[in-house]
Amino acid sequence: MSILVTLALVTTSSVKAQVIFKLNNEKSSMSIDGTSTLHDWSSTVNELEGQFEMPGSVAKKLENGGAIEKVTIYAVVKSIESGRGSTMDNRTHKALKADEHPKVKFELNQGSIDQLRGNEFVVNAKGNLSLAGSSKPIIMEVIGKKIDDNSFKFSGSKSIDMTEYKVEPPTAMFGQIEAGKDVTINFDLVFTR
Repeated sequence: MSILVTLALVTTSSVKAQVIFKLNNEKSSMSIDGTSTLHDWSSTVNELEGQFEMPGSVAKKLENGGAIEKVTIYAVVKSIESGRGSTMDNRTHKALKADEHPKVKFELNQGSIDQLRGNEFVVNAKGNLSLAGSSKPIIMEVIGKKIDDNSFKFSGSKSIDMTEYKVEPPTAMFGQIEAGKDVTINFDLVFTR
């Protein structure tokens, strides 16, 4: 019986040691930049969801070698807008297979903290990006900033080849205008406790 009580206490204290931060959609931003045979373009992701967990000791005081855990971020595909009208947006949504796969998902596998500079730090993030029904591992460097004990901001960008996710670049004007296969995802994500 005492083994069960001890196990329960250890489990409870380890759960309490984790701090959960939720993504603040109003304070966060994400854009997708790309090229086409006519001009460069940019679209905005208007609906984001997500959260991450961090050990309480790291949340209070940043530490080299700390870890960010269980990060999940969703971008709602039909919230992507180009500012060039519904025709362009609908082509983007169709290319990303929004009806079958309504959200793009990033899930962290490993996120180590290093290179502390005051309240700023670097996260070496390894995870999986899932979009349009395909999932691929990605690695990226993310700049984190501790705003206060209750909030963090993470900024970065990642270039991806859409064809690796079986996404056919959208076309317009009967194929005369074609989007490039490479896009860059830029993000500034604010999470609060």
